[in-house]
Amino acid sequence: MPWASKLFIIIIFTVSGLTLHTAEAKAAVRAIWPFGFSVVSILAVSPLLAFLILLGGRAASDATTNNSSGNGSMPWGFYVGLSVFASVPTTLSSGVTLVANGKGNAALALMIVVVTNALGVIVTPLWIQAYSAANLLIRTNNNQQTSSTTTTTAEEATISTSQLDSTSLLINLLLTVLVPLTAGKILRELLHCVGGDGSCIDMQTHKR
Repeated sequence: MPWASKLFIIIIFTVSGLTLHTAEAKAAVRAIWPFGFSVVSILAVSPLLAFLILLGGRAASDATTNNSSGNGSMPWGFYVGLSVFASVPTTLSSGVTLVANGKGNAALALMIVVVTNALGVIVTPLWIQAYSAANLLIRTNNNQQTSSTTTTTAEEATISTSQLDSTSLLINLLLTVLVPLTAGKILRELLHCVGGDGSCIDMQTHKR
């Protein structure tokens, strides 16, 4: 259910805010080169590879069509799905969780996930429209019947992506990611020094 997935995302980022050290956040902000490399890789390099995926899929599909046996090619939907997968940003929950489990810089991963998903609301539909404009989202063959449906399918794909409400997607991202993350961080700072002797408690180790 959609509300259940949103609830889990809110919980995950609230906990991320509770466990986020200020020093780690400052270090993540200073990591300009790793951050820039990640953003460019996610929003530009990976979507460009989708062009190669679709072109390779079309070549394999055409080869299968010309092959009398009709075997040896993946379904066309596989190539389209893989190209869309390459065009979208890192998932909200697993992107941070995998880095944290791998003992990486979770604060930097958190910043990358938030920024790329916010920019992806605008960038990803543009990439999909680019694939559609290049007629790469549909399978073509030598039959004249499919040539008439090619233009229609491409136009429908372009219309559907142009009708995406980027504003509502961005608001949803703010409510499910930034607000819980900020609330968790504020709560951490408020509860940071709760000992009767004025000592502070480490929110990750639960030790003073």
